[in-house]
Amino acid sequence: MNKRSAVIVHAISISLLLAHSASADENLLPGQSVTERERPELDASGMPLGAFRLYPSIELGVKSDSNLFANDNDPQEDIIGLYSPRLELESGWSRHALRASVAAEFANYQQRPQEDYRDLSADLALQLDAGHASTLRFDALWADLHEERSSPDDVLGIEPTPFRHRQLQASWK
Repeated sequence: MNKRSAVIVHAISISLLLAHSASADENLLPGQSVTERERPELDASGMPLGAFRLYPSIELGVKSDSNLFANDNDPQEDIIGLYSPRLELESGWSRHALRASVAAEFANYQQRPQEDYRDLSADLALQLDAGHASTLRFDALWADLHEERSSPDDVLGIEPTPFRHRQLQASWK
């Protein structure tokens, strides 16, 4: 291949690449990054479960904190192992909708097991289509969580502070 042919092939390749990049950016909303855009071809399809779809997921992670207690005079560091399972169930009904999920986050501190925690939560959302343009919606949330010792809301900073969050809500639109 001579120089002229190579330049033409490169020019065509670059213009095709730019045209493809421009068309991919058409899906972006103003202020939205590429990682935030919807990508249905990559979304989990879930597992069929009768008229529902089940979406199980799990996240595993390790993080390092160089100042666990937010104390500039005596910074303490540790490595934390994180394990976060989640189950989400969604209805596939043509009318009405039901979504339920349960989730947890378990943290294990390598040097300070007294800092270990487990956060648990469950939520339920039910939408009933009542007539042509009216909907009745019920939401419920149950969560047992914790405040980190470095949080200004932590009580006395002696150990992670557990707290409960419960919420029931109904709306008519």
